[in-house]
Amino acid sequence: MFQEHRLFESLNAYENIAIVMQKPDPNQIYSMLEELGISKQEASRYPKELSGGMRARVAFIRAIVVGADLMLLDEPFSGLDFAMREILINKLKSIAKNSGISVILVTHDAYEACKISNRIIFLSRYGMNIEKSLQITQENLDENMIKSLFDSEFKGRIYFD
Repeated sequence: MFQEHRLFESLNAYENIAIVMQKPDPNQIYSMLEELGISKQEASRYPKELSGGMRARVAFIRAIVVGADLMLLDEPFSGLDFAMREILINKLKSIAKNSGISVILVTHDAYEACKISNRIIFLSRYGMNIEKSLQITQENLDENMIKSLFDSEFKGRIYFD
């Protein structure tokens, strides 16, 4: 999933999802759209008729229905409000846990990194060298632990100050 939503402009929201499925199931598609706050009527709209948040949700659904073993996500939640970001993060975690899909998330958002990851890799500011790696146990992760990680591991880093 790219930072830009990269939806097909000539397809409506429903069709943008169905096109990546081997056997599109209308009930599944409409159910997923509804779950993320997009009605059946809104699913018939074209990308230019959708808000940025709606386009992001359609792109997210499209990414998860492909059925791949690996998901590559590049800043997938940027531009979403906090509540929708939490919903998508929790959905992603559930899908990854229940399906065994591996997820690689590229983000500058420390909160997203902590909430989703079991391993965070810090790249150097200049070049693509691994500067450090941090293991996270999601089962014990709470807001206090995230704050502690912000204060210790992310302090002094660009985007995290």
